[in-house]
Amino acid sequence: MKKQEWLELFASVNGRWPSPEELKAAMDQGVVTDAAEVTNGVADREEIRTKIEKIANQNVKEEPKEPIFHREMAMEKNQKQEVVSSESEQELSAAAQSQSVADSEKTIEKAGETASQPAASHRSSFGGVHEVHQAPSQLAVASQEVEQSDMTSPSSQGYTFSSQSESVSLSKKQARWPKVLGGLVAFLLLLLAGAGGYAWWRYDSGKIEGAWQLTQWSYYNQKDREWVDVLKRYKDRDYTYSDFVTIDENRNFQEDSYFYANDYKNYPYLSLGSYLDDVYQVNQWDKNIKIGQSSQSYERQVTKILKNDLKGYYNSVKTADVNDDIDGIVANYDYSRDYTVKGNRLTIITKDQNGKVISKAVYQRLSDSKARKLKKTFNNVKKKFEDNYNID
Repeated sequence: MKKQEWLELFASVNGRWPSPEELKAAMDQGVVTDAAEVTNGVADREEIRTKIEKIANQNVKEEPKEPIFHREMAMEKNQKQEVVSSESEQELSAAAQSQSVADSEKTIEKAGETASQPAASHRSSFGGVHEVHQAPSQLAVASQEVEQSDMTSPSSQGYTFSSQSESVSLSKKQARWPKVLGGLVAFLLLLLAGAGGYAWWRYDSGKIEGAWQLTQWSYYNQKDREWVDVLKRYKDRDYTYSDFVTIDENRNFQEDSYFYANDYKNYPYLSLGSYLDDVYQVNQWDKNIKIGQSSQSYERQVTKILKNDLKGYYNSVKTADVNDDIDGIVANYDYSRDYTVKGNRLTIITKDQNGKVISKAVYQRLSDSKARKLKKTFNNVKKKFEDNYNID
């Protein structure tokens, strides 16, 4: 029998290419020759098949028990070397093409007895470790490919072997995919949980609803280029100064403040902020306080309050210039006000349009009863201020 025909027959019986030792054994027994004759008889082919099985079984006992995938890869390498040295363009035997379906099934059953079973692989899952069996034996796949493929040249044999290797590789990739997907899902869930926890913490850490009383305040005097302790200065000059802020559930920031000379308690002064209702908004995520309207709207509101609502004050106090006060107040629109909160302590940092810190104020959280008391006192002071300056 020609060597190429014997190689094809060996592959159809065993589902793999023969090793060099098996090929040499066949040649020593006279089964493989370089003669031109071709074996056509069915009886001769059965006798040769029996010898092939005997050679294969003897060789299997001597082979190390490696996984099918590794043996096939090694065989593919050896066979490619063998095919290069053989007649690469010789056509397959007509007898190999006309092999019956029944004969092929019988061949597959015989080959299945000598093939080792595929080992089970494992993957991790949320419920523990589960077995995931690989695809059906590559021997059956190879046998089906021998039946169905059009093997008309040595190059088509190479394609069949490549398909087997790709099938094994694809099977292993498919077995690994659930593990990779499970790990990816777990990572994404962990990432989302961490992001959600951080988002909750960041937002909740900026919560400042309630009432707060000023306890420390200093500002930078641009003219003298020094920091001034405002509360200390009021105290040194025998003045009383009170300031507290209230943040409602809608995060509206309202500041109410007043001062008076202790010798003239009945003539208090109120800050403009006490008349700016719902102007400042708290951004709980970014932890800052901003004016919730455009600069034009803010300027119109300030102008209305000073020229209309507080015109009685400016008519009484001749030293006060309403236009200068409007310009000075409107210039504060571009200031940024960031805050931090730690327990019952609220700190507000004010920066000018250049990003320079110009004010630091510290507030203490008030109880509900204390907040109501301060608000009542403020309303009484406000009434005195408006009565003194004929403010409606």
